[in-house]
Amino acid sequence: LHPPTQVCELPGNDYSCPMAYSPDSRYLAVGGRSVTLHTPAETAPPLTLDTHAAYSVCFSSDGGTLAAHRQDVPLRRWAVPSAKVLPGGWGGTRNSTPSEFPCGLLAYQPGTQTLATLFGVLGERGYD
Repeated sequence: LHPPTQVCELPGNDYSCPMAYSPDSRYLAVGGRSVTLHTPAETAPPLTLDTHAAYSVCFSSDGGTLAAHRQDVPLRRWAVPSAKVLPGGWGGTRNSTPSEFPCGLLAYQPGTQTLATLFGVLGERGYD
């Protein structure tokens, strides 16, 4: 293994801070208190895509879509690099669907546009 190399420095965050590199490593998405898109190889400031927090961020396998999720905010998606808002919002929130709600975790299936999300479901023993 090669020793680590610092590519860029991100400001501190006192909140869970998920991060994901695009497949070509050109972009770095950062969740936490907001969703930002960074270009580590450039000195340009990050682009703020959303001011709502995100527990999970991920890129599609072609790098053309960024998705973010949180239990109380519907799924959000953006085109990369244009930052155009794409259809999302499915899955509900903990408030809109109290018996089942997104837990904030998501992942694209490699080589496809299929997006998997994790939901909690209210069962006999509580949330399973």
